[in-house]
Amino acid sequence: MFTARIAMQKHTPMESPSMVLVIESRTSYAIVSTGLKRYHLEQAQDKPYAVGDVLSIQSKILPLVFQTYESSFDFKAYLHTKGVYHRLILERVEVVFSSPIRFLEVQKSYLEMYPSSYNRMCLSCYLITVIIVP
Repeated sequence: MFTARIAMQKHTPMESPSMVLVIESRTSYAIVSTGLKRYHLEQAQDKPYAVGDVLSIQSKILPLVFQTYESSFDFKAYLHTKGVYHRLILERVEVVFSSPIRFLEVQKSYLEMYPSSYNRMCLSCYLITVIIVP
């Protein structure tokens, strides 16, 4: 039997950043930075952001809220180790600068070149995700 807990916190409105830099990008989320603060940002599957992208945004800032199951991975604690304590809910986004190197797209194209699932698994072990730390 497992139990679930959700950290529900009351939040006060905070000033939303207007320009952010993508410093880490995954398939489902990105971590963006304003220089001093870092934020969690959900990504759209069809158009992910890449490391080095500069975004002009209008958003709401909310505390991190994730379900944590007993004896499972605590994503909120993981983000805290990266200095991320809030998430952004985008209302408007415009890509001001798009990084010419799109690692997630390169990784996907390499994996699609190898039809065998074993070959794809071996190749995916060699691919490296690059993170820019400001």
